[in-house]
Amino acid sequence: MKALAAYITRGHLSAALVAVAAAAAALFFAPLGYVSGAAVALMTLVAGPTSGLVVVAIAAGVTMLVGLAAVGEIAIGVGFAVAIWLPAWLVASVLRQTVSLPMAVMTAAGLGVLLILGIHAFVADPAALWEGQLQQVFSALEQQGGGLDPSAEEAMRALAGVMTGALGAGVALSLALTLFLARWLQAMLQKPGGFRAEFHSLRLDDRLAWVALAIAVGGAVAPGGAGVVAGHLTLVLVVLYLLQGIAVVHGTAGARGLGWQWLALLYALLLLVPYTIPVVAALGFLDTWLDVRRRLAPSGDGPQDG
Repeated sequence: MKALAAYITRGHLSAALVAVAAAAAALFFAPLGYVSGAAVALMTLVAGPTSGLVVVAIAAGVTMLVGLAAVGEIAIGVGFAVAIWLPAWLVASVLRQTVSLPMAVMTAAGLGVLLILGIHAFVADPAALWEGQLQQVFSALEQQGGGLDPSAEEAMRALAGVMTGALGAGVALSLALTLFLARWLQAMLQKPGGFRAEFHSLRLDDRLAWVALAIAVGGAVAPGGAGVVAGHLTLVLVVLYLLQGIAVVHGTAGARGLGWQWLALLYALLLLVPYTIPVVAALGFLDTWLDVRRRLAPSGDGPQDG
């Protein structure tokens, strides 16, 4: 990975090449989209926002030219720029200017919030829109089985009702992970171990906790469309505090010298047991007031790991 980071930071063309190649490969293996965004973000962190924007322009231009030559369309280049490269450039620019990982993470969440609000502003009934899309996805099942059973129909409607919020939360999480990857690569080149220390101490602004609490309560009790919007925004806030909760576990494991097995168990539970997600998010939320890492830290200096 250090060799990849060194290659990306050689110049605008090399960074753009990695961004384009990883984006194309992401069409077949989605996680490579993080590498594509991280190439832009890393160049932004190392050389500044202007250089990062140059990389975006080159990558978008190359992709549009290839799309025009291959299928007569430039849409894929525009799509990559809007969905991956420009958001990655923005959050990396915020980190570069503020030197604050929490501020950059909140910026990523802010883009997810804007997406949710934009959908609600321009789509009269987002749930109906998603239900139509999901109906197409399940069309093969309908053809084979002569229609979905009532429980499947009900589950599809429930999923359609939260899809807007899930999309915003997914954007926030993807951007945060892209930023973390870029910052980790930068630290490998310039300050080994630097990202680990920053992530272990990740703690969001105290004022955000009160906003999050108000939105979550609004999502539970507000009537009509306001309650739906608040519920969708709550999913983005869950992502924010999930990241803080994971940082709490990492920081505590590092301070107490616990092995990697504890962290592996955490990620296994997050992936395999969905109910673990709100529990870890709640831990991150409580850390705002309780400073869990300080309370669980050993009294003396211990070994650093995790």
